[in-house]
Amino acid sequence: MFSGVWIFFLLLLLGPAKSAVPGKPLDHAATESKLKTLMVGRVAILQTFYTSDQLHFDSTGKLIGNCHTGPWTVFGGIEIDSVKLGAHSLVLTGRRNVRRWEGDELINYTLDRPVRIELELEPNESMASLVGALEKVFLFRAQRLSDVVPEFWKGFLTTERSRSAAWQNEQSRLMKDVKAMAQNVTPPRLLSGAGGFDIAAAPFQDMDNNTFTASFIVDRNGAVKDLEIIKPVGVGVDDAYAEKISHWKFTPAMSDAGPVEVLMYSRVLVRLPNQRHLDPYHTMPCPNLDNVFAC
Repeated sequence: MFSGVWIFFLLLLLGPAKSAVPGKPLDHAATESKLKTLMVGRVAILQTFYTSDQLHFDSTGKLIGNCHTGPWTVFGGIEIDSVKLGAHSLVLTGRRNVRRWEGDELINYTLDRPVRIELELEPNESMASLVGALEKVFLFRAQRLSDVVPEFWKGFLTTERSRSAAWQNEQSRLMKDVKAMAQNVTPPRLLSGAGGFDIAAAPFQDMDNNTFTASFIVDRNGAVKDLEIIKPVGVGVDDAYAEKISHWKFTPAMSDAGPVEVLMYSRVLVRLPNQRHLDPYHTMPCPNLDNVFAC
């Protein structure tokens, strides 16, 4: 489903932290060479999707200072351009790597927006502590992007067979009491304006690259729960739409026996007349994304 390198495994080259000798200082030259081989030219995924282009972490991988977070499709990926391991810090430089829906998948593009990440080192830093700190900053080992995104992304991103099976089992449990819309069920009614969204009881079939689509359950109290993104747009626009849907309030669906939970669908066409703000940085030159990132 996705292109590009999503998760890089530092441990393949540096070895697992538990096997490293905690008191043995780093061989800086050898470690820097391994990091360059592994990371340069690849896309690293942050554990937390910080919006700042200047990120500073202490030797344990904890962010120094305050920073806002944003959507993972804009602020999750960084294509690494350089690695410098000094006596007091590890400095990584790169560029923002964003995701945009095209055709039937999220495609990744690297923007001309520089990012600098500095990780402080303790005197006589060991391999074990360096690996441990990096694991706090980036995704490693068995971790997946679906572990760190908002809940409404998890179903979309859970593609591994074992994880997908577990997810489907959980969804089956949640859907146990959810009714399909039938003649004897009065559909729920949104209590506010839809704001450009279409709402339906059946999945939508006609969707282009700029259409955001989600499913959700309207419970017996008319609240939205178990929201899932079905088709994103990418480039940071999906999370705001999902959050808006999650706060909708309906009159509940009614059957002869009273209120029932029902599965509903919603979509919205992302209308951006000048489309400029889809590029979160207004970078020049913009990548060729069929005018989605028009400058």
